[in-house]
Amino acid sequence: MLEGLDEAVTGLSAEEEAIFDTTLVGGEHAGEAAQVKVVVKTVKERELPEANDDFAQLASEFDTLAELREDLAKQAAESKVVGQGVEARDKVLDKLVELIEVPVPDSVVEEQLEAHFNPENAHGEGDHDTEEHRAEVKANTARAFQNEIILDAIADKEEVSVSQNELIDYIVTTASQYGMDPNQFAQIIDQSGQVPMMVSEVRRRKALAVVLGQAEVVDSEGNKVDLSDFVRPAGEEASVEEAEEAAVVPSDDPAAVKF
Repeated sequence: MLEGLDEAVTGLSAEEEAIFDTTLVGGEHAGEAAQVKVVVKTVKERELPEANDDFAQLASEFDTLAELREDLAKQAAESKVVGQGVEARDKVLDKLVELIEVPVPDSVVEEQLEAHFNPENAHGEGDHDTEEHRAEVKANTARAFQNEIILDAIADKEEVSVSQNELIDYIVTTASQYGMDPNQFAQIIDQSGQVPMMVSEVRRRKALAVVLGQAEVVDSEGNKVDLSDFVRPAGEEASVEEAEEAAVVPSDDPAAVKF
């Protein structure tokens, strides 16, 4: 679309015209300055329905607008908690890696570099193998290795186990992220021997939830954030003892963590 077109037609009615200066973006005269005349043929206006009980019944499962508004407010609050939970989770992981020294074998990094920069994985990208990209892959590989070692140790200490339902839930969620049928996805990971890897991933997530459950999370104003629903597996009633010793994670972000 030509630059300046929106401004030129704003406020015009049908059959009215406007002339504006712009730079052509295509054809043999691309890049050249030009004066363009535009004529408005039709004007369409979107009419939004009135916000009332009839609209609520049409747009949702609720009978009244008040019920719909209450549900939307609840969803917004839940979304906020999830966002704070994700941020707190990342801060907890950062602090664990900071407190616990985990040497990363060179062989682990080299193996990942070799796999990542295999020419078959370049997908036609000419600048795929760059120093900057290699540094990024090295850092991500080292961090992932440290996360796994730390969370595995926590899972062992806390005797974390994974139920069949938890594994199924994780497979269904992962399949949806790939846009695949859960049954088909389950068959693929089973045939490729990746089920143990899936179990380990769920176990690490639960271990991280244990640590996060022992953390005191506050927002930027110092108000305590309740993340019990965020860290608790669906359908499980759980209470987490507060840690006696606290280490503070300094942050200017909306959620700060103490644990």
